[in-house]
Amino acid sequence: MPLETPLLAQHKSAGAEIGEYFGTFLPTRFADFSPEYAAARRAVGLVDSNYRAVFSFSGPDAQRYLNAVLTSNVRDLKPGMGAVGLLLTPQGHILAEVETLAQADRILAVSHGMVRERTLSTFNKFIIMDDVALESSHVGGSPCRDADRCSGTSHPAVERAGIARPRSRRLPCRNASDQLASA
Repeated sequence: MPLETPLLAQHKSAGAEIGEYFGTFLPTRFADFSPEYAAARRAVGLVDSNYRAVFSFSGPDAQRYLNAVLTSNVRDLKPGMGAVGLLLTPQGHILAEVETLAQADRILAVSHGMVRERTLSTFNKFIIMDDVALESSHVGGSPCRDADRCSGTSHPAVERAGIARPRSRRLPCRNASDQLASA
């Protein structure tokens, strides 16, 4: 069953047509393509990115651990740098595409929400002797499947949105809910 973005009600109230993308109900469009495209090129476009799953790795072995389980070179990442790689089965089959983003105190690993549970399970499976803390965000308040950490409890909805195109650098960063509420 597809996930529902926490922003679904706002999309519907703005007149969006909804479709399934990456296992999540997301807007297909709000109006005709040409005016939407022109508006995004003239100003900015708000992109609902709640189809993504975000994992946070911290601890002294986080970088070494991710370098061992992903195909990308995570070992040499400095804060502010990123890389895209694959999470594979021991037989070499692709489980997920994972974008890693190094921060000063942790490494974020971003993948698709539709493979979130499988990705989380695989990451947890291989943390054996490593000093690594793994946290996962939960789109729409979905139950946590990391039994050691949260015993199936629900977490609050996580809202993620990206701002795209020419004037996006001029906008202050705020919570997506605040941006949508004032729109």
